[in-house]
Amino acid sequence: MTNVPAHAFEIPDYSLWILFGWIFTGLISYAVGYRLGRRAQKEGAKLNARIAALAIVDRTIADLAKPKTLVDFFSKSKAELKTVIFGFSCQLGTAKRLETEKAWNDYQQIPVNERSPFPGMIAIPPIKFDPQKVEEERKKMRAALICLRNIIGEA
Repeated sequence: MTNVPAHAFEIPDYSLWILFGWIFTGLISYAVGYRLGRRAQKEGAKLNARIAALAIVDRTIADLAKPKTLVDFFSKSKAELKTVIFGFSCQLGTAKRLETEKAWNDYQQIPVNERSPFPGMIAIPPIKFDPQKVEEERKKMRAALICLRNIIGEA
């Protein structure tokens, strides 16, 4: 067998620093990578919620011109909008969340007083259908929805 020199098995003085450097580099890269990955997941979820909220708000604005009775439309749209608006606002900071929820409350507080009976239904007492009042309520709803859309788009 060949003779192995004694210095071949010596541990260099800086080997502890190399080991510490590997461990430290691993911990730093794990922490930074985890943080960046988590941030990307949060931003992706926020983007998906924003897209869903904007799609439903836009569809509601587009459908607002179609119905003859606003009462049914308003109650259906409120239920659908509430889910996506609060799903989006829970992912925002406090200030933006409060601003979004204030815009939602403004939309929700719109008084829809139109009461047109269904075809073939007799209303007692007779209800007077006022097209001008319906248009005013439609404009209020549209303005509130556009405000809500702008707040969601900026968040």
